[in-house]
Amino acid sequence: MSRDPLLGTWTLQRKIALFVVSGLLLGVSTFGFLSLQALRQSTQNMLQDRLTTARVVANYTSEVLSRSMAELENAAQSISSNADLSQIASVMDSLPGIYSRSGISTRDIFLVSPSGKVLWSRREGGQLAGIEMASYPTVNRTLNEGVPTISGLVSSPQTQSPMVLLAAPVDVHAVGGMGALVVSIDPAKSSLSGFIQPIRLGATGYAEIVDQQGLVIARSQPGRPLAPFEQTDHPDRFAALIRADKPDQGVCHSCHQQQITGRGVFAFYPLPSSQASWGVVIRQSEGEALAATNHLKSRLLASGGLLIVITLGVVLVSTRETVTRVKLLKTAAQRMAGGDLDSAVPAKGRDEIGALAQTLDTMRLQLKSSYDQLEQRTKELASLLAISRALASSVDLEAMLRAALDKSVEVIEAADAAVLMLYDTQHGFFTVSYFSGLDSLREEGAAPVSRTP
Repeated sequence: MSRDPLLGTWTLQRKIALFVVSGLLLGVSTFGFLSLQALRQSTQNMLQDRLTTARVVANYTSEVLSRSMAELENAAQSISSNADLSQIASVMDSLPGIYSRSGISTRDIFLVSPSGKVLWSRREGGQLAGIEMASYPTVNRTLNEGVPTISGLVSSPQTQSPMVLLAAPVDVHAVGGMGALVVSIDPAKSSLSGFIQPIRLGATGYAEIVDQQGLVIARSQPGRPLAPFEQTDHPDRFAALIRADKPDQGVCHSCHQQQITGRGVFAFYPLPSSQASWGVVIRQSEGEALAATNHLKSRLLASGGLLIVITLGVVLVSTRETVTRVKLLKTAAQRMAGGDLDSAVPAKGRDEIGALAQTLDTMRLQLKSSYDQLEQRTKELASLLAISRALASSVDLEAMLRAALDKSVEVIEAADAAVLMLYDTQHGFFTVSYFSGLDSLREEGAAPVSRTP
C-alpha cells in the first residue's frame, strides 16, 4: 500500500494558501533583493559624490600651495642673486601682500643659515635672530637636500601656537652656503578660502585639511571652531592613507563632532602633486547624506507593504470564491453518492469550475434516467415473477386473470385499466374476459369479430 504524499492529505484551500504564500515570499524576496541592490548603489553613488568633492578640494588646496611655493621660490632666487640686505628686506616685505591676495596670513618670514640659525627676520627688533630652526624636519630637509618643502602643523618657536612652514633653498652670500627662506603661515588667521574652496554640504557637511600626523590644519563651516593642535578622528588611518597616497570613503560609527551624532559618512583624498603631505576629509551626518537613499528606502518599503496587502487581499477573495464553489460541488457530489438525484448541481460562472458543475449536473440527469429505467425494469420483472407464481399456485381462471391484470396495471404507469381478450377458435370471435380499473365497463360476452388470418 503506497503512502500519500504530504500534500495529498491537505485540503484545497490549504494547498492554494501554501502555493500563494510561497509565490508571495519568492516575489517579496526578489523585490527585497533588487531594492537592497538599489539602496547599495544609491549609497555608493553618494559616497562617490563625496569623494569627488574631496578630490576637488584637494586639487584646489594643492594648487594654492603650489602657487604659494612658487612665489617663495621666486623670492629665494631674487635673494640668491642679490647680496644687498636692503634689497633682500624689500623682497621679503613683498611676500605678505602676495600671500594675502590668496587669503593666507603670514606670521613670520626669515632667512635661515646653512647651520639652521635665523640670520634675518622680518619681525621688528629681530626677535627671531639666532633661533635654531634646524629642529623642524621641513627646514632641515631643505637645508640638507636643497628642495622646497611644506610642513604639517607645527608649533611656533616662541609662542608655541600652531603654524605651517614653507621653506625654499636660497644661496646665502653672507655666510657662503645654501640656506633657506622660510615663511610661517598662521592657519587660524588665514581665510579658509585660501586652503579650502567654499563648499556647501547641507547643514552638517564640512571639510577638513589634515597633515601626515593626523592634525587638523583647517576646517570649513559648519564644523566647530578649530582647537590648537586638534587631532582629526581616526588620525592613524588618515596618516596611513596620506603615506600611501590613497583615497578612501566609508561610514564611521561616530564622527565625534557636535554637528554629527551617531553614524557619519566621510571621504578622504590626499593632496596630489604637492610638497605637502596633507589630505582632505569631507564629513557629513549619515542621516543627511543618505536622505535621498532613506527616502527611497521608505518608498520601497511602503510600496512593498502595499503590494503584499493588495496581493493577499486579491488572493483571499479569489481563493475564497474558488474554494466555496468547489465545496458546493463536493456537497452536490456527496448528495448524488447518497442517492439524491433530484437536487440540481449549482453551476456558477463560465470558467473551468462552472464547466465542471454543468458536467456533473448532466451526469446527475443521466444517472437519474438510468436509475428510473432500471427501477421500471425491476418492477416488470417483479410483476412477471408474481404472475408466474399466481399461475403456478391457483387453478381458478378468474383469480389468475385478475392477478395478471393487476400486475400489468402496476407495471404500466400510464395505464388506468386493462382488458384481456380471449379468442374463441370454435366460434371465431374475441370474448372480453376481464376489465380492471373501469368496473362499469366490465362485462362478459361481446360482439363477435372476424378472425384475423
